[in-house]
Amino acid sequence: MFWDMDLSSWSKFTLLSELLLVCCSLLILYRLFFHPLRNFPGDKLAAISGWYWDLHGSEPDFLERLHQKYGTSHSYFPRQYIINQPSTRASGEDQQE
Repeated sequence: MFWDMDLSSWSKFTLLSELLLVCCSLLILYRLFFHPLRNFPGDKLAAISGWYWDLHGSEPDFLERLHQKYGTSHSYFPRQYIINQPSTRASGEDQQE
């Protein structure tokens, strides 16, 4: 087995660190270049990680600023995007009885 090899604990730590770095790099490359939502406008940091939302999401006018900068549809989280158009609402939401 691989772990039964005579490696020092520092070598194992280095190997695991490199493996983690490779996995994170591949995830970033996938989200930037191969993800189905890659063509939606938005900050690249938002496409890579949820940290973008964690940093700015509590600001009251955050989504409004994104709509002003990127238009009616944009990405704000790696696998999520917003479409802000009145025509996309369900027909029953606009009607009051």
